[in-house]
Amino acid sequence: MDPLYLVDGTGYIFRAYHAIKPMRNMNGEPIHAVLGFTRMLLKLIKDHHPKALAVVFDAGGETFRKQIYAEYKANRQAQPEDLRPQVPRCFEAVDALGIRRIQLPGVEADDVLATLVVEAQRRGQQVIVVSGDKDLMQLVDVDVKVLRYNPRAETEELVDIPGVKEKFGVTPAQVVDVLALMGDASDNVPGVDGIGEKTAMELVATYGGVEEVLAAAPTMKPGKRRDTLLAQAEQARLSRALVVLKKDLELPLHPEDLGFSSVNVPTARAFFTLMGFKAMLNDPMFPASAAAPAGAMPAAMSTPPPSPAKPRTGQGEFNLDDTPPAPPVPADPAATSQETAEPPALLSMGTLSREHHTTITDAALLGPVLEQLERAGKVALHAVFAAGDPMTARLLGVAVGWAPGHAAFVPLRDETSLLRQGLPVALVLERLAPVLARSKVGGHDVKETLKVLVRHGLPAVPTAADSMLASYVLGVSEVHDLGHVVQRHLRANLTPLPTGSRGRSAAPLDELPPDVLAHHACEWVDASARALEVLEAGLHQDKLWDVYHGLELPLSDVLLRMEMAGVILQADTLRSLRQEMGLDMTRLEDEVHALAGMAFNLASPKQLADVLFNKLALPVGRKTKTGPSTDMDVLEELSLLHPLPAKVLEHRQLAKIVGTYLEALPALIHPQTGRIHTTYQQAVAATGRLSSQDPNLQNIPIRDERGRKIRSAFVAPPGKVLLSADYSQIELRILAHASQDPVLLAAFERGEDVHARTASEVLGIPLQDVTRDQRRAAKTINFGLLYGMSAFGLSQALHIPRAQAKEYLERYYARLSGVQQWQHEVLEAARQNGFVTTLFGRRRFLPGLTQKNSVVRQGAERMAINTPIQGAAADIIKRAMVALDARLTAEKVPARMILQVHDELVLEVDVDALEVVKPLVRDAMEHAASLAVKLDVDMGAGPNWGAAHG
Repeated sequence: MDPLYLVDGTGYIFRAYHAIKPMRNMNGEPIHAVLGFTRMLLKLIKDHHPKALAVVFDAGGETFRKQIYAEYKANRQAQPEDLRPQVPRCFEAVDALGIRRIQLPGVEADDVLATLVVEAQRRGQQVIVVSGDKDLMQLVDVDVKVLRYNPRAETEELVDIPGVKEKFGVTPAQVVDVLALMGDASDNVPGVDGIGEKTAMELVATYGGVEEVLAAAPTMKPGKRRDTLLAQAEQARLSRALVVLKKDLELPLHPEDLGFSSVNVPTARAFFTLMGFKAMLNDPMFPASAAAPAGAMPAAMSTPPPSPAKPRTGQGEFNLDDTPPAPPVPADPAATSQETAEPPALLSMGTLSREHHTTITDAALLGPVLEQLERAGKVALHAVFAAGDPMTARLLGVAVGWAPGHAAFVPLRDETSLLRQGLPVALVLERLAPVLARSKVGGHDVKETLKVLVRHGLPAVPTAADSMLASYVLGVSEVHDLGHVVQRHLRANLTPLPTGSRGRSAAPLDELPPDVLAHHACEWVDASARALEVLEAGLHQDKLWDVYHGLELPLSDVLLRMEMAGVILQADTLRSLRQEMGLDMTRLEDEVHALAGMAFNLASPKQLADVLFNKLALPVGRKTKTGPSTDMDVLEELSLLHPLPAKVLEHRQLAKIVGTYLEALPALIHPQTGRIHTTYQQAVAATGRLSSQDPNLQNIPIRDERGRKIRSAFVAPPGKVLLSADYSQIELRILAHASQDPVLLAAFERGEDVHARTASEVLGIPLQDVTRDQRRAAKTINFGLLYGMSAFGLSQALHIPRAQAKEYLERYYARLSGVQQWQHEVLEAARQNGFVTTLFGRRRFLPGLTQKNSVVRQGAERMAINTPIQGAAADIIKRAMVALDARLTAEKVPARMILQVHDELVLEVDVDALEVVKPLVRDAMEHAASLAVKLDVDMGAGPNWGAAHG
C-alpha cells in the first residue's frame, strides 16, 4: 500500500509568506505566499510522487481548546494585511492542482491530521506528515514519519522515532509531556514557569509523562523546580490537555478517499494564468496542449453545479457538507477465489487471519471448546467488558484461544437487548474454572481480565504468560498496548473498530453489533497468544526470562489481590477536612482581598500579577513568556516585602490539597465494597517502579501535616489495624553496595546518619560538629548523585554559587571515590552495550548515549546513572511483595497487603496477629536482596494509615 502524504497546509502558508520577499501581480494583488506555497506543493509531488495526498488547513473560528482555556492563542498577533487575501488563494491552488483539501470547523488542522494518521495506521498504511510543527512530532510511530525542512542544512529531512528521540530526548508518545511542561508562547500554552525545553526534556526522560513528573515532584531535591511543579500541577495538566492532539474526530472521509494520480493540468494552468505565475506555465509538467478552454476557471474559483459524488483522485474540498466518495470497486472474483483456495496465512492483508474464530451462543457447543483447551494445556484469556473501571464495568463476554488462529468468543447474557442471546455468566464461569485451574493461563494484561472475571465469581488462577509484561521487560521505553505489540512483533495490525454513534473514531464495545464484538474478542486473544510466542523467545535470547517469569508474572497475581482488596476510606473524615480547609481558604481569600484593597481571582496569574506589580508596586522578580512570574519562588521572595504573597502561597497549597484529594477521593469509593480500589500499573515506568491510578496514591504528601491528615482517612476495619513497613534509605544502600565505597559502607554498618557522615567527610569536620544546614547540603548531594546531578544543579538546589557547588562535588568525589569510579564504569558499559541493567538483570536501552546533541546525551547519562539504583529499588520491593504474599498464604496468617507506595508496603492485619505478622514482613523485606549493607525497614501500626506511617 502506498504511503499517505498529509500536508500541514497552514504551516506551508506561513513558511511561504516569510520565505519570499513581498511581490504583487499585474492586478496589484499580493502573491508571494501563494507562489511559495504552490512551489512547495509541486516540489513535494515531483520529489516524492505521492499516490495518496491531502492538504489540511485550519478552518478558523473557536475551537474546543478555547473553551477549556479562554486565553489559548490570546497573544496571537493579527494576520498581516498582505497575507489575509492570499490564504483563500492558497486554498484555490490546492483545488486547481487536483489535491484533496480538508478543513473541519471547531478543531485545528493538527487534530484532523492526527485522526487521519490513526485511521491510516489501522489500515496498515504508512503515513508521511509534511510539516515543521513540533506538535506533530507526537504522531511519529513505526509507520508514521514527519517530513520537515531543515533551514540550517537547507534540505528536507525525514524524522522517525530515533529522530524524535534525538530532538526531544524522549519517545514520540512523550513529546506532548515535554510540550506541556515547557509551554508554547506562540499558542499561549502556559506550561510550568521556569521550565524550558531542556529542563522539560530532562524531567520527562527521567520520570515519564506529566503525571509521573508531578508524582515525583515531592521526592525531588528541595528547590525552585520542585516547588514550582507542586504549585503549578494543575497548570501543567491544563497545558497537556491543550497540546495533546485529538485522534478520534468524526471525519466525513477516510484515508482510502485520498487517492492522488496526477495534477489537474487544465485547472492548474488556468490558476497560474490568473495569478501571473509565468514560470509555472512554462514548466513541462503543465503542457499548453492540455490547457482548459478559454474562460475556464478552477472549480473552487467558480460555482459549478453540484456533483453527485467526489472523484477518487481527490480533487476539491471535503468539508462536513460534502458527499462521501463512492466505495471502491470490489476485487476481481476470480482473483479472490484463487487466493482463498490456498491455506490461510497467519498474516492476511496486514491483519491476523480469522479462519478458525467462532462464537458460542449454545451451551451444547461450549463442551468441544473446553475440550480443545484441555488438550492444549494453555489458554489465552480475555474478558470483554464495557468501558470503565474493571471493578464496576459490565461484563460482555469471555474470549479464549488455544492455538494460532483458533479462538472462541462466548457472549454472556445480561438484561440488555444486545446480549440477551448470550449464555448465563454463572454457567460459563463454572464450566471454565476447572479448565483454567489445570491450564497455563495467559493473555494481554491478564490482571485486568482476571479482575473482571473474579469479580463475577471465577476463582483466581495464576498468570502463566502476559504479552504486555513480556513486551515491557523486553523494551521498557516502548508502548505496550496490544495494537503496538502486534505491529512491533508480528508485523500486523488489529482490525480497527467501527466508528461510534456519538462521533468517536472507535465505538464503545457495548455499542458493537454481536458479530463485530465477537471478531474483536477472538482477534484479541489470538493476537496475544501469537505475540507471546515471539516475545518469550526474545526474553530467553536476551536473558530476561527471570525478570519476566520469576518476578513480573507472580507480582501481577499479588497486585490483583491487592487491587481487589482495596482499602477503606472514610469519606466523613475527608469531608470534615474539606470543610476545615475550605474555611481556611475563605479566610485567606478575604485577607488577601483586604491587603490588596480589591477583590480578584487568586487563581488567575494575570490578575495576581496586576495586583502585585501594578497596584502594590512590588518589584518584578522574573518574567515568563506571558508576563511577570507569580510562581512559588517569586512569591516567597516577595513575602519578605509584603504579607499578601505569603497568604496567596498558603491558599494555593490548600487549593491543591482540596482539589486533588479531599474532593476527588470520595468519588472513587466503590459503591458495593465501600473501599478505594487503585490500579497498579506494571508496564509504565522505565525504571521498573510501579505506578498507581484512580487514585494515584504516590502523590499524597509524606512529611506534610496535611498529608498525614489525609492518610488518616484510610482506615482499618473493626478488629484490624494497618501495618506500614517502609524501606529506610534504600537507594543510598544500593549505591553503597554497587559502588563498594568504604565511607558509605562503614556509615551504614555503624548505623550512622549517612547524610551527617557525608557532610563530615566532605567538609573535613568531626561528625558531632555537623550542623543542620551542612547535613541538608550533604543530603542534597547524596540524593542528587542518584540522578546524575551536575554542579549547576547542585547550585540551584542549595542556592549557592556554582563555584561553591563544584567545590562540594570535588570534595565529595575525593572522599567517596568509590561512587565516582562506579559512575564511570556504569557509563562506559552503557556506551558499549547501549543499555544499563539493575542488580537483578532488568534492562533499559539508552540510545541517547551516543547522540551528538549534548542535551539528549547528558539526559541519557543521567538515566544511565539513575536506572541501576532506582530500578534495583523497584525490583527489591517487588521481590519482597512476592515473597511476603507467599509467606502469608502458606502460613494462613490473617493479614493481606493492600497498598504499595514508593518504598512502603501497607497491610491490613488482625489485631491479635500483629506481633506474628511483623517479623514475617520484616524478614521478607530485609531478605529481598543480599547486599553488602543491611536493608533496614521502619515499621508502624495503627487504626489508620496516618497513625501507622507516622
